[in-house]
Amino acid sequence: MNSLKECCGVVGAVNKSGDIVNNVWLALLALQHRGQESNGIFTFDGDTFHQKKELGLVSPLENFSRLAGKIGIGHVRYSTVGRPADMDTSKDLVAIDNFAQPFFVDFPKKGMALCHNGNLVNIVGLSKMLLSNGIFLSARCDSEVILKTLVHELMQTRDVETSVRNCMAKLEGAYSVTAVTGEGEVIAFRDPNGFRPLCFGENENLCMVGSESVALNVNGIDKVADVKPGEMMLITEDRIW
Repeated sequence: MNSLKECCGVVGAVNKSGDIVNNVWLALLALQHRGQESNGIFTFDGDTFHQKKELGLVSPLENFSRLAGKIGIGHVRYSTVGRPADMDTSKDLVAIDNFAQPFFVDFPKKGMALCHNGNLVNIVGLSKMLLSNGIFLSARCDSEVILKTLVHELMQTRDVETSVRNCMAKLEGAYSVTAVTGEGEVIAFRDPNGFRPLCFGENENLCMVGSESVALNVNGIDKVADVKPGEMMLITEDRIW
């Protein structure tokens, strides 16, 4: 029997007092055992998204220092769907962008970046549905399918909670998701069966969700609770709901 793989790590966070990139980077280091094939961070500064994606292990913090903004998400990848990265991938910036998460779209909600941990079993059917609705897929992996499915719902409902609920009704499989929007929100949700881990915690300045409590602990968050199966969280600088 093959050994059990951790299958990716995700984090999403809001720092009320300063740039979030240090916190997300530190969380990804703590989650590095969950994926070593690629990593990526997206931040939002109130006007502009900033991002860096790379293959391999999380590189030193100074390589991410230009990522400004108080909110952001991050991901470390172990590939379970799609072709693993190889030498050719590392030579092609488009290939890296299509392999490493988070994935990004520039609408709705003034842009959205999303990453996830898990696997969908109905990715083929969802892909056909999206393509039939004129929604293009470039990476053809389940994380992009989740993002585009959520986009499709948001374009119809214009409401995050309703769209996530509709999205969950269509997704079959295991997933924990974090996303950041151009409206200053971090969105997180977990599949109704709770197959993939996701936890939440906060201190005076920092609110964070992550695949494991260690990602929060290294950022000074000691009290951690699980995001419940089927639960969605929406975090801004002002409130959590």
